[in-house]
Amino acid sequence: MDGARTAKELLDELNQWRVRAARGTGKARVSLRDLAAATGIPHNSLSTYLSGASVMPPDVLDAVVIALGAGPEQAREWATAWEVAVAAELRPGGAAAREATTESVAESAVEPGSKQGQGPPAAGPAGAPESVVPRQLPADTSAFTGRDDVLKELDQFAADGDGSAIVVSAVAGAPGVGKTALAVHWAHQVAERFSDGQLYVNLRGYDPGEPLTPGSVLEMFLTALGADAIPQGTDERAARYRSLLSGKRVLILLDNARTAEQIRPLIPGAPGCLVLVTSRDALAGLVVRDGARRVDLARLPDGEGFELLTRILGRERVLSEPAAGRELVRLCAGSPLALRIAAEHVAGNPDVPLAELAAELADGTERWNVLDATGDPFTDVRAVFSWSYRTLSEPAARLFRLLSLNPAPDFGLPAAANLAGLPLSETRRLIGTLIGAHLLERAGAGRYTWHDLLRAYAAELVAQEESDDQRHQAVTRLLDWYRHTADAAMDGSKTSRRRLPEPFPAPPVPGPAFDDPAAARQWLAAECGCVAAVVRFAAAEGWYVHAWHLARTVWRFCYVAGRTDEWFDIVRDGLAAADRLGDDFARGDLQNALGTAHAVNGGFDLAVAEFSRGLPFSVAAGDRKGEALLLGNLGNAHRVLRDFEPASAALRAALEINRELGDRGGEAISRANLAITAGDLGRFREAIDHTVAVLPLLRAEGNQYGEILALGNLSLFWQRMGEHAEALRVAHTEMALAESLGDRRVLADAVNDLGLILAHSPDQWSQAEPVALRALTITREIGDQDGEAMARHILGLVQLKAADPAAARDHHQRALELWAEIGLERSETMARNGLGAACLALGDRQQALTHYRAALHLAENGRNPYEQGIAEYGVATVLSAQGDDEAARASLERALTIFAELEVPEADAVRRRLGESADGPSSSGGFTESESPTGPAM
Repeated sequence: MDGARTAKELLDELNQWRVRAARGTGKARVSLRDLAAATGIPHNSLSTYLSGASVMPPDVLDAVVIALGAGPEQAREWATAWEVAVAAELRPGGAAAREATTESVAESAVEPGSKQGQGPPAAGPAGAPESVVPRQLPADTSAFTGRDDVLKELDQFAADGDGSAIVVSAVAGAPGVGKTALAVHWAHQVAERFSDGQLYVNLRGYDPGEPLTPGSVLEMFLTALGADAIPQGTDERAARYRSLLSGKRVLILLDNARTAEQIRPLIPGAPGCLVLVTSRDALAGLVVRDGARRVDLARLPDGEGFELLTRILGRERVLSEPAAGRELVRLCAGSPLALRIAAEHVAGNPDVPLAELAAELADGTERWNVLDATGDPFTDVRAVFSWSYRTLSEPAARLFRLLSLNPAPDFGLPAAANLAGLPLSETRRLIGTLIGAHLLERAGAGRYTWHDLLRAYAAELVAQEESDDQRHQAVTRLLDWYRHTADAAMDGSKTSRRRLPEPFPAPPVPGPAFDDPAAARQWLAAECGCVAAVVRFAAAEGWYVHAWHLARTVWRFCYVAGRTDEWFDIVRDGLAAADRLGDDFARGDLQNALGTAHAVNGGFDLAVAEFSRGLPFSVAAGDRKGEALLLGNLGNAHRVLRDFEPASAALRAALEINRELGDRGGEAISRANLAITAGDLGRFREAIDHTVAVLPLLRAEGNQYGEILALGNLSLFWQRMGEHAEALRVAHTEMALAESLGDRRVLADAVNDLGLILAHSPDQWSQAEPVALRALTITREIGDQDGEAMARHILGLVQLKAADPAAARDHHQRALELWAEIGLERSETMARNGLGAACLALGDRQQALTHYRAALHLAENGRNPYEQGIAEYGVATVLSAQGDDEAARASLERALTIFAELEVPEADAVRRRLGESADGPSSSGGFTESESPTGPAM
């Protein structure tokens, strides 16, 4: 490679390599799916890198160029060129240069006061989230002492990176040795070097429950970084995370990791950031494979332990009995955690000599050593915990013990009160006592947690000092509280859901009232991870009814909030509990939830299997409403998979049950789904009849989201029938309602719907451009690839009518790429037809024919008759222009057959063309190239 290249130039060159590598395969270039199969890199991640939305890591570049045929020398040249380009863009001014590698769209050029301009304005370059600087570090440890050598080593690691490399430092050491305190203290010292913020998470690698998954951590980090939309899969989230961190200086503290695999997806893809990890494990794989530098944290030296003791207790008291002070340090075995707890105990006995307190601790240490001869490091600090625990009042000691029964990683005051069966005021006082003794710590506003060693110690105590019945009663009170409060929060959040007929019994200490929907959603968001842990525990430990009740209560919140990871976990655990109970109602209900989770994540084959598996359970339970829900969802999944016969059968069965039950809301949904299916099959008059019948039902139910969806479909159906004025009226109604809701995803769909109707209008098509530009801005900001592709498709239609076929071709090509990347073949057909028309207008007849035939193939396979007719018409137009009138007429006759069956006005246009060809060829040899079809306006 000669000369320095920018990243954009290198990406353009890489695209040419994809074209060359596809020669002889019948494809225009190597697809992302083929490239993903060859490299093992997810195709969504490749899309992000190759589009320039995120800086490509060097190992990904190596894999891509080798897959495209590069030899060793060429791969080294690529690596060098890429390193130079990325480094140049990270220098001052480089961020602006890098932004030029991705396509940006200015704010929509809509005149003030117009209907289309009333939505949220674009904030900067399209696709850029609102600027957010996270400051997530926990509070620094008071009286931090010593570790100067380790702090200097971390300083050196950070200096070595100097912004030009990702620095990953791992602090490894035994439990209780002070890893977190050291990491947090150092992070506060260097925080100002990381002007773009600091991220922190406790990965819970050694908690009793499951460690946090990379996907759930990425969800938290993306939210903290201001992402408008959270992708579903871990790979997609990681790509978005790397994109947001590209060119930034952020400190990322990953606390309490269990394995290197838990960490790798959380490492940024571009220089400038620093990752600091703490773990009990040596994380050898992270060092070898990822270049991390490890610091092994030993126990606190006696001298530094003595200094810590004097800082906590005061120099006068410690130096008055230095030998006793040194003995206390020795007995705490170099654990800052144990030393702080011991010091707090000493501080609470100001009149007792240190020597006496040290002797008391020594007795306890010897007792634990006799009981445990395994060399477990826990034994060294257990005596300190015991010493502090024995000074607690019995109510405080009981609460300490019972808190270990809570399976959640943290908790609030009401959860603790229900565990203990105490009033809130008494529980608040006892928690204050435990915090003062360093046996609990605050985990945010109104929430508490503790070190996992203290949790383990409390678990030993509760097994020894509480009977089986007492422990069972405490856990039941906690689970009753979670079940009842989650149910109240779902009601308060106004989330649509199916309720059980009987309310849950109230717990001893009730939760909040949730009069405000925002407060209810906030509680659900804060407790979602805890609920997942509680459901898993309940399903494993025999509280089966609580498990499935909780799962079916909160899964709809997970759906609305996009909490995919918790959704799958909660539903699967709840379903396991239902299986153990043999409860057919619960099984059918949760199979529906599991199938919906698969469908939302694009796994429609899996969704069909889960919905089908649930149906016999609902039938056996006599749950007609559950049966209707499963049938409706099964029908939709079949429809997406283009299995229209089973789709229609399931949807009609659902409609009949909803009518039988007198469920107007269910009837509306069933009719709406039948309308969509009829539209997919090209039965537009039937689709209109269903949708017109649906709208009053939806309005009566107050279902505004459903009404918007129905209006969008209705506008398209009217447009297909050639009723442009009615289509526009309905699309404007949809827009007004979408604007009022404030949901940007819904708004983006409505804007696109209006743009598409305008683009096909015979006399208002020029108004579509500002509308489509607005849709493009919104969809790029929220990461909606499908919506972005539709906006580009609309712009392509407009540019073709505006006599700019080159611009039209570019828009349709990008739409095709986006739809291909997310696997929407039905939409790819539209883009192919658009490309055919644009290429024909440019005079490239052969390329036009290629696109039309590709569209024809996709439409036939996807049972998309309308686009099939458009493609046949396009093929006829090209063949006629090439002088092959016989083949052109055959294609035209096939188009007429399709359009006549659909009863759409395109049939009349085709009849006119057939009449002209029967009268004799036109001067161009049949049909003019300007008549190339892209949609209804033929």
